[in-house]
Order: sequence, then structure tokens, then C-alpha cells
Amino acid sequence: MKNFEYQSLTKIIFGKNEILKLDRELKAYNVKKMLLVYGRSSIKNLGIYKQVLFICEKLGIEVFEESNVRPNPE
Repeated sequence: MKNFEYQSLTKIIFGKNEILKLDRELKAYNVKKMLLVYGRSSIKNLGIYKQVLFICEKLGIEVFEESNVRPNPE
């Protein structure tokens, strides 16, 4: 095994209705552009996709999408 160091400053907000905090988080970081990465249909079936796009449009955030991303490992 090769030696390595890893540091992550990622904030994870998880749970029921936590999507409602997205507006606040995007404002706090003054986001202007966002990369939305997702798999297949669950993000759309659950309504999350529409919520994210609505919030980004309201805040004037340009969204770039990468869809159909497969998990690694599958």
C-alpha cells in the first residue's frame, strides 16, 4: 500500500427536509456556479432535482449538470 494523506473540509447535511437549508448554504458561500452530479432517476422521482433548480434560479446560480453517473464501485 502506498502512503497518502487525505483532508476533506466537506460539510454534509443529511436528513428529512434538509434540502430546505440549501438556499441558506448557497448564500453563505456566495455561490455563482454549481456542478450538480447525480445518477439516474431517483433525484427527479423524489422531487429534489426541481427543488435544486428552483433555488438556483431564484439565486441566479448557473447550474452545470453531469447525469447518469455510475457508482464506483458498482
